[in-house]
Amino acid sequence: MLQAIAFRDMEIHYSSTMGGKVWWKTVEEKQGFKLQQNIVSHHYRLLNAQDQRILSSFDKEEVRAALQDELRGADD
Repeated sequence: MLQAIAFRDMEIHYSSTMGGKVWWKTVEEKQGFKLQQNIVSHHYRLLNAQDQRILSSFDKEEVRAALQDELRGADD
């Protein structure tokens, strides 16, 4: 959550997560990517097919836009 605030405009490379089995609900899932929301803090994150975090943010539309960018990149 702190990274979502402190590093808003920076690209960060995250390690793999557990895929959101405990504190996360999946809001949207497409082509292996998951947009999830934390059930405690209500911030969002985007995971790739390997459950690596791509982005964390309190702005759902920012995460949704990143999902669309990833999907366009996957089509190339």
